[in-house]
Amino acid sequence: MKLKWFLLLVPFLFLFLRQDLVGVDSYAYALNICGLKTLDIAGYFVFSWLPCNILVWKTLLFSAYVAFVIGSAYLARAFTKKQCFNAVLVFVGLSPLILFSFFKFENEIFALPLMMWATYFFFKAKLEDKPKHFLTSVLLIVLSGFIWEGTYFFALALGLAFLPLFVGSLLALFFVWDKVLFALTPSGVLESWFGGISPLWLLVLVVPFGLLLGWSIGAPLVVGLLFGFFNPKLLIIILPFLLIACVKFLGWLEEYPMIKQLVIVLAVVQLIGFGFVSLTLPPTQDDWLWIEEGIELSEETGFRLVNDWSPGYWVLWKGGQAVRWGGPPDLNYSELRKPFVVITSQELGCELVKDFSGFFVNRRIYECST
Repeated sequence: MKLKWFLLLVPFLFLFLRQDLVGVDSYAYALNICGLKTLDIAGYFVFSWLPCNILVWKTLLFSAYVAFVIGSAYLARAFTKKQCFNAVLVFVGLSPLILFSFFKFENEIFALPLMMWATYFFFKAKLEDKPKHFLTSVLLIVLSGFIWEGTYFFALALGLAFLPLFVGSLLALFFVWDKVLFALTPSGVLESWFGGISPLWLLVLVVPFGLLLGWSIGAPLVVGLLFGFFNPKLLIIILPFLLIACVKFLGWLEEYPMIKQLVIVLAVVQLIGFGFVSLTLPPTQDDWLWIEEGIELSEETGFRLVNDWSPGYWVLWKGGQAVRWGGPPDLNYSELRKPFVVITSQELGCELVKDFSGFFVNRRIYECST
């Protein structure tokens, strides 16, 4: 492997500078592994054998990312040898979706490399007319499905280019129809897509080029985008198809070398920038102070602790007795029997003890005693 490929690994090194994990749901798996709380969470069997060691967990995340990058290189190379590295660089560098997904300690991150490799073997079978590779692709999809149920949507999208896979995916989805409805229930859609930017960020630029590649790429891309519209977490299922679209995009830019160089430089700058941004992703230092001081106030006053659902796993991780976690709705604090201490982002009519709010983030601790 040439040294230039190591550029793709640099942003991940920033994650090791943190002493904690990134995200909220990461701590659901951490709580189970460390025996602090027994939670019924999807895909936990993937983590059940791990020791209670954050450094080991991050090393595992890094390994999954490396497997994803190598799979991306093989898939890009199946369509182009000349633009292989640049295609993967632009693919990873134009959107934070890839790196920020791998920064989180969640089950889908171990399914994503399998989906990338499954796509590689799928198109290898089509391009080289070697049907045996279809079987390898299907086996990888099945394995990925055991790890993350969102794989069913990936299989359905990819199956648009292979009828037996499409039929098999529909049958699999039928047996988990309740989870399908839950996954496609619009929740925070407007916030994720229109409240700022698409999670794909600049990678949306390559979508039209994917559509130009015919049914095998365009159809899965469109269907995957529709799934992602309803649940942005499902956007990762279109990543293999976006990589192929990047190959087409760079091929088109061959006629515009200055623009091509600008795109590559932008991808490199953003790639490193995403690494720096990882140091500011929640939970931040203020998030931990918010949790720790709320727990301390509860212990000092003897008042019970209540909390919004969103920091619930963090409260449990810090040894607090959280009452809500994992998903909405929040409690109606005005109806609770006083006294209590509350860790919340809401404005309440109680005594405000501490306010750790920042830009676009509200973190408040209230003492509700009268």
